[in-house]
Amino acid sequence: MACLLGVCVATGFDDHDHTNITDTGDSAALVATELVTNAWRHAGGALEMRLIWDGRTLTVEVDDTSSTSPAVLAPDRRGSHGGYGLALVNSLAEAWGTYGRPNGKTVWARCVLA
Repeated sequence: MACLLGVCVATGFDDHDHTNITDTGDSAALVATELVTNAWRHAGGALEMRLIWDGRTLTVEVDDTSSTSPAVLAPDRRGSHGGYGLALVNSLAEAWGTYGRPNGKTVWARCVLA
């Protein structure tokens, strides 16, 4: 994964092989679920979720009240308690990132569907 200015672009699968997930619609739904779950578990709750379709890609945006940027956990920090969410997002989304807002941040992910 390459990151620049808060934008992370998946450059391939990370330490887990998710090649058995082939349905892009299911992948996009999983990405959306993981972003909302992370907002609830780590950022005090999701304020709003937006889905933006441009005819080729679906962008999922989730607003929360935390200013802390999320990070993909290293494999040795994941376990039965969790820690896999952003690794999945990183593997399944074409790109993802964050941008600040006056009262928190937006975490977004872009999935190619067409």
